[in-house]
Amino acid sequence: MVATNPIPGSRPGRAPLRHSVFGSALGGRLAWAAASAAIIGVSAGAGAHFLFGPQSPPRAASALPELHGQASWASGVRPAPRFVLRDVFGATTSFSSLLGHGALLAFMDSRCAPRCPFLGQAISDAEEMLPAASRPAVVVVSIDPAADSATSVRSALRRWRVPPGWHWLSGTVAQLTRVWRAYGVPAARAQGQATALYLIDARGDERAGYLPPILPNFLALDIHRIELDATRRPAG
Repeated sequence: MVATNPIPGSRPGRAPLRHSVFGSALGGRLAWAAASAAIIGVSAGAGAHFLFGPQSPPRAASALPELHGQASWASGVRPAPRFVLRDVFGATTSFSSLLGHGALLAFMDSRCAPRCPFLGQAISDAEEMLPAASRPAVVVVSIDPAADSATSVRSALRRWRVPPGWHWLSGTVAQLTRVWRAYGVPAARAQGQATALYLIDARGDERAGYLPPILPNFLALDIHRIELDATRRPAG
């Protein structure tokens, strides 16, 4: 049974639904996102709504070096919605419990192609570039619970040469829909269609959002920058 700790439909000052990464006010970087999606056969429509909500401010001057996602946010600007779901291997996992060293939160399934293999391999390769102590938790939320079984997930993790420790979370469609919506993955497209990745810092704030294809070295650099940012933050 999945623990009953559903994501709230909304929170003060935060829109529960997020709108398109394409055509927003964030400017020229998004043209690259659309072109990259086309490389792997993902239309702008399939990428729509994932990452960036109407309340996301334009990029502003910050002490944080620029990250490589299609959008990024300063610490404290965009808290990541919390949730509890069942791991496909049987354990019940609270997302909040995984944030000690930050997290990569991916939306994909074990059978989709070619998007999920690209994303899974990029995350795995980025992990290998980092010292073990600097690796964030990797949390996958299924976008197709009917496709994801313990067997299919193990097979995907072997193909992607994934190091131990990934958390692959699933649940009922109703439970997952709350998570999809909280992170801007539209339920109608989520099942077998949508892939997206968030970099979340140790405080639980979203810091960057990515659409595939993702360059592993850029992702590893972003993880390192977020870690440095945390060490520079004043105590209290």
